[in-house]
Amino acid sequence: MPDSWQLKTTLSNLGDLNKWAVEVRYPADMREITTADASEAVEQARSVWTAVSTALAEQGFPVEQDR
Repeated sequence: MPDSWQLKTTLSNLGDLNKWAVEVRYPADMREITTADASEAVEQARSVWTAVSTALAEQGFPVEQDR
């Protein structure tokens, strides 16, 4: 994304969400997932979707909002 887009600062802490993307590839090594872990990951994913779809819409790209 272009440097002028604010996503880099808005979405600066994606380490936990990225961790889940990696861990599901290696389920034998995966730790136990709690309801709190899942809820936090879903909220982070929603924040990413909202920030990215907003940034795209601001730049004139059509984005479906019903996700």
